[in-house]
Amino acid sequence: MVFEGQKHLMAKYHAIESANGSPVITSDEEGEVDNRIVQMRMHELFGYLVRELSEAMQEVKGKPWKRTVPPSDKQALHNELGDAFHFFVELCITAGMTAEDLHRAYFRMHQKNNDRIASTY
Repeated sequence: MVFEGQKHLMAKYHAIESANGSPVITSDEEGEVDNRIVQMRMHELFGYLVRELSEAMQEVKGKPWKRTVPPSDKQALHNELGDAFHFFVELCITAGMTAEDLHRAYFRMHQKNNDRIASTY
């Protein structure tokens, strides 16, 4: 559902992004990671993802060198994480990854990390 919704949103933004000079790829180009236009789009999405994660980080107000911790805006933090997730999913789609591919990759790494812990890595 998330990936399908993101693909629908991506299609709505294509004309706007193209008019603004952003590299736009078609659905048949998704996953063509050696295509320069796809690479340009992926680089752009990596930047957007990092920016949103940075904005999320700014919502966590505690600093270890201060004696007090000002309250964080939890809703704003959640909103920024949602924005980051939006760009992460689009990046996955652009790289040719499905929700099922992401699920499998996550659990492969989850198992690998558990194996590392068990082996005193």
